Amino acid sequence: AGGMAVFLHNDYILETFVPSQAASKFMSIPQSGFFPFNNPFTASTWYQGILWIYDTQNVTQVLNTKCVAHYQQANASLINRCMFSPFVAPFLNQNKMFALQSIYDSAVMGEQQIDIEDDTQATAFGEWYSQLFLTQYMNDELHAALLYSCA
Repeated sequence: AGGMAVFLHNDYILETFVPSQAASKFMSIPQSGFFPFNNPFTASTWYQGILWIYDTQNVTQVLNTKCVAHYQQANASLINRCMFSPFVAPFLNQNKMFALQSIYDSAVMGEQQIDIEDDTQATAFGEWYSQLFLTQYMNDELHAALLYSCA
């Protein structure tokens, strides 16, 4: 959850607590916080808990403002997607960020109901997850990552 919080609140922290003269040296380092909303392999429902937080705790004020603005314009019913790292990552372009993320993160695979004993499913998930990470997060020259294959 700590790594996910870095993705979700990076810009808020930068804008609120980092003096402007230090912003160019500010770097965020999320560790294992890139939790996908869902996946094409299982019928995971873990995201419902995150959506419950959105629905009951009025968190819109602290979500990434660019992500919220995008979904307000595109489809306001999807603003809750800004509670998930892959949806926020494309809007994180104010500062340097170095993500440490396992392709086979046990928390991610558990939440996504991926059977780690099933080599075929685990490998397919790892390939899909790597592509999702690269597409959604590595879209900015300020971003770098150590994407590794240990659980």
